[in-house]
Amino acid sequence: MSRSHVPCGMLFPLTCFLLGGGCSNPGPDYPHAQLAGTVTVAGEPLPSGLIIFMPLESNRGGGVKATITDGHYLANDVPKGAVQVTFHAIKLTGRMVNSPSSSEPLPEQIDLIPDAYRDGLEIKVTEDRIDQDFQL
Repeated sequence: MSRSHVPCGMLFPLTCFLLGGGCSNPGPDYPHAQLAGTVTVAGEPLPSGLIIFMPLESNRGGGVKATITDGHYLANDVPKGAVQVTFHAIKLTGRMVNSPSSSEPLPEQIDLIPDAYRDGLEIKVTEDRIDQDFQL
């Protein structure tokens, strides 16, 4: 698994977006499904992170995000149809690094998502599924 070292300051705006908003439930006017399953990286459960489902078709509402905990997630109101699935997970290394965006050293982070999956992947959502697993 390829790991890149990214200073904390570079991922902060993305993290704020992911944790603070940018996604909304499609609501009752849009066909939606409930998805649940596991997310593994190199066969191991992803300890923590976010999974985001963004509709690729127009008029399907906003994206839906869910927390990944010990490799498991549960996402409600995922828009049906073609969906782009993205994964976000970082790990603090315990080291402090210099960052071009800050005069103070920041905690170093490692992106846990393999390079091949950083842009996400596309799936077709047609119904509720409790076994929508992702092996990264």
